[in-house]
Parts: sequence; structure tokens; C-alpha cells
Amino acid sequence: ANLFAKLGINNNVELARRMLNL
Repeated sequence: ANLFAKLGINNNVELARRMLNL
């Protein structure tokens, strides 16, 4: 797996969590 791809997925999960916390 690509390191940058993993970072991108983690970033999307973090973003989704922040949106849900709103």
C-alpha cells in the first residue's frame, strides 16, 4: 500500500469524524 494513499485515507476519516462531531 502507498504511504501517501494511507495518509489520504486517514485524513478523510479524520475529516469525517470532525463533520460528525458538528
